[in-house]
Amino acid sequence: MILFFDTSALVKFFHQEKGTDVVVSLIADRNNHVRVSELVRLEFVCALHRRFRMKEISEEELDQVFHGFSEEYSTFNTKKVGRAVLSEAEVLVNRLGKTLGLRTLDSIHLATFSLFNELREMVFVVADDTLLTAAQSIGAKVINPISGPQVIPPGSINANDEK
Repeated sequence: MILFFDTSALVKFFHQEKGTDVVVSLIADRNNHVRVSELVRLEFVCALHRRFRMKEISEEELDQVFHGFSEEYSTFNTKKVGRAVLSEAEVLVNRLGKTLGLRTLDSIHLATFSLFNELREMVFVVADDTLLTAAQSIGAKVINPISGPQVIPPGSINANDEK
């Protein structure tokens, strides 16, 4: 399977929390191919620093996670954020922003996924409810690692189910 990870799901690979077991099994499965936006690196660093500030992880854990992330990140197929991605993100915000409140960085992840999923083979792995609903609304297959490893086909979730 070709899997596109948003930061909300990817962080579970490096930090034990609800959904970690699913994310670890997806990434460890040699039949799966992991894709990410280059944005995930910066967003991941910010998320880890926030967890450190909130005293959810120690400085030693922070250093270990950064080291592990750097090693693992080099194995991912990384998609660049360029003009086409930013233009697509704007289209998505204009289309979905009024009803879903799609955030800037989430729109960039979704745009990256959308542009590189031309053959409709990729599955969007995401643990953020708003982004998951947005992905479903553009016809994406999704996995929410908090709910389990099953692929949710397009149109199976509606915005009211996520609240």
